[in-house]
Amino acid sequence: MVFRYYDIRLEKIEPPIAQSEGGASILIQGKGIYDSAIKRVKFVCAEGEREVTADWDRKKKCLKCIVPPLSWLWGGEELAEEKVAAVKASPVKIFLTFNSQEWIPGPDFKYHDHTVARIAYAHNYMGETAEPEQREAEWLAEQPEEELPEEITEEEIAKRDEEKAKVAEAETEESTTLPKRKGFRIFVHGTGFLKADEITARFTNLPAAEAETPVPSVTRTSPCVFKNGTMLGTMIPDLGPEVTEGEHTVAVEISLNG
Repeated sequence: MVFRYYDIRLEKIEPPIAQSEGGASILIQGKGIYDSAIKRVKFVCAEGEREVTADWDRKKKCLKCIVPPLSWLWGGEELAEEKVAAVKASPVKIFLTFNSQEWIPGPDFKYHDHTVARIAYAHNYMGETAEPEQREAEWLAEQPEEELPEEITEEEIAKRDEEKAKVAEAETEESTTLPKRKGFRIFVHGTGFLKADEITARFTNLPAAEAETPVPSVTRTSPCVFKNGTMLGTMIPDLGPEVTEGEHTVAVEISLNG
């Protein structure tokens, strides 16, 4: 009979966030972690919990698992939006077991959702300039979200919103009708963006089904500059020689955890 004492400390979850739909792979790192026949990870929130199996990553000497959809933590049943929002606002507790009896607590994990609404060309950051260093500094700097004055009226708010909608419509039309070359900078507008080193834009060429010579689907990534919670900056990457010169439809997606 073999009995084993162990001293395990879970120190890091990488990445520490994932979308509510689940499916992302995370690494659980720490000290004393080892491979075992039983390796399970438990995600716990105020509304319930869910266990998933874990795998041993030989190269990184840590465990990895697939994040379950958030709704699985309460059995997939429908919850009121207020309760779901409350769960997202609070960290999810992570526990690990090697024997299905003792559970070792780990760092907090969080479900966080974001959306991409549209893109806009960043004209103010292109072309020749007398002060390129200042222009680059402005590109890298955060841009505070607009705050409405306290004395503003509802009528003025409605007018501002209407003007913003017109600008957004014009920018969307431009980005979907006027092609740009690699290296051109763009803004990505959406919601729920976080400031993180891993935030990345993914550009995917979408082949036209009716084309005589279909161009293969190609995906490339580009790092993002965090401007604020509703806007990011990034650059159109080189999609490679497979995507020939001409106009192509490209989808843009954002990952907050790389």
